[in-house]
Amino acid sequence: MGVVYLQAPTLLGIGRMTVTLQLPGTGGLYQFSNVTYRGVQMGKVTEVRPTREGAQATLSLNTSPKVPADLHAAVLSVSAVGEQYVDLQPRTDSGPYLHDGSVIPVSDTSIPQAVGPMLDQVSALMGSIPKDKISPLLDETFKAFNGTGTDMGAMLDSSSRLIAEANAASDQTRALIEDGAPLLDGQAESVDAIRTWPAVWPE
Repeated sequence: MGVVYLQAPTLLGIGRMTVTLQLPGTGGLYQFSNVTYRGVQMGKVTEVRPTREGAQATLSLNTSPKVPADLHAAVLSVSAVGEQYVDLQPRTDSGPYLHDGSVIPVSDTSIPQAVGPMLDQVSALMGSIPKDKISPLLDETFKAFNGTGTDMGAMLDSSSRLIAEANAASDQTRALIEDGAPLLDGQAESVDAIRTWPAVWPE
């Protein structure tokens, strides 16, 4: 009896608000999916239905804490094949805030890349390779990379350091190019004169 009494405000909708989420597609979202804000669960998806433009989800959210209306709502996945949830990502810490009846437009939402089409493409790619060629291909790939893990790791580390050093020296490189431009322009303008040197000073 006491538990029912404590849950009565929630069952009556007290302390909760309903927000509509417009999406370009369902993104695998379903009824009872979680809704999080700053990593903390604050609601549930109560309905998902298709629309002409994509899909629409109804969210039942706690009224506290207040969630800024200027936000991005992302449908994310716990893992590559895990369950989806909605993560509310505010762009500001100030109001106005979401309220009962708020609508999050599709322009402020995103859904994950569908896994099905990607798997279809991989399957089509594998299907395009003749079966009698797959085994030799795998054998040659194994021979090419077997035992090179340390070397490849070192190469990647060196590449990362090279890119980092190049980025760090980008200002100096840009200045060198800009300072050298007048010299190169002068050399280009002197090409015709330089070509006449052999005629002026014959061997």
